[in-house]
Amino acid sequence: MSQAPHAIAVTDGDVEWTYDALRRRSDMVARSLASHGITRGSVVGMHLPRCADAIAIMLGVMVSGCVYLPLEPTYPASRLRFMLDQAGAVAVISNVCDPDLYGSHRIWIPSPSQLVSAPETSTSKPPIYSPEKEAFSPQDCAYVLFTSGSTGEPKGVVVTHENITFMTEWSAKFFGATRFDASATSCSLSFDPSFQEILLPLSVGGTVHVIPHALALGELTREVSFVATTPAVASELLRAGLLPPLKVLMVGGEVLARDVAARLLGSRWATAERLRTDRMHGLRNRGGSNSSCP
Repeated sequence: MSQAPHAIAVTDGDVEWTYDALRRRSDMVARSLASHGITRGSVVGMHLPRCADAIAIMLGVMVSGCVYLPLEPTYPASRLRFMLDQAGAVAVISNVCDPDLYGSHRIWIPSPSQLVSAPETSTSKPPIYSPEKEAFSPQDCAYVLFTSGSTGEPKGVVVTHENITFMTEWSAKFFGATRFDASATSCSLSFDPSFQEILLPLSVGGTVHVIPHALALGELTREVSFVATTPAVASELLRAGLLPPLKVLMVGGEVLARDVAARLLGSRWATAERLRTDRMHGLRNRGGSNSSCP
């Protein structure tokens, strides 16, 4: 995490977490997994909406060497159960224990906010999570996402720690690290670009601003430099006048039509010194989204 532990890592409404606070929350998750005997390579689901806790859980699961599986709360229960079964998840982290949804054979773990027993201002800080041996290797799976199932049954796709490292290092080098100093969670946590919106700013000491959905960008009073979304959502944000001035807009998941690209490049947010579109590839192919407008 950031070399400046007191810099703001995550905001969620009135909540602000420094990098130190985020580390302590994610370490709490990792220690909780270890205390339940959940070991390296085990799949752990997270059933929460977009919130600061969700970011701590994502990091805590991956740091522990386990495999993170985001479960979108708006999905039908039957689909969530299918994802848990197909991924072989052994535990679920959420705010509510729901054995009918998760299955009584899976371990339920409370979210970090429920695990906190002392205020953030407490002088007694829990120890840094330090596994006895290497938690994971670059080739280990970091998280698993499921396809939409539009062409059949949803399929789980794995992304390795090596993929994530390549994405963050390449993006910072290609675009410039300062372009990712502030992002907003415009995507569902079950959608690939959400990992870019979260991990790219955190990899360069930036800030992730949690918002419940993309249209909330228009209500965000904090400055945002980077958003990753689909061309359809970007086009709608532009049409509604809700797309803020950005340094980088990554769009992917579907075809970027020429007329949409032209409108984005000619819009009021496109104030960067260089305007262009770049063909990229998903995290599973060691790259970014499909297209970007820096």
